[in-house]
Amino acid sequence: MSTATSSPEQAAAAEQPFSPLDFPADLRAARFRANALYAEQAALAARLPWSREPHPGWEQKKNENTDVIIEEGREASPGWDPADAAEYDRIAEELR
Repeated sequence: MSTATSSPEQAAAAEQPFSPLDFPADLRAARFRANALYAEQAALAARLPWSREPHPGWEQKKNENTDVIIEEGREASPGWDPADAAEYDRIAEELR
């Protein structure tokens, strides 16, 4: 039966105490990039109309007896500009 041999990196890592903050640099860079992309996507979505495609919207519905709003309405949406849609899709693709 053969025994597992360890590399010098594994031996050095085994000697150091575990630190939950000591992540590989490539994972930290990927996480920072993902955070930046999510922030960029959120900022873009905040300034875009609610509907990607043009939509006439709908009126809110109220209870006839109490005037309590049952369903919120939405104003008409002109849809997204093609450049904004392409930018949103680019960000979404990079996040995948």
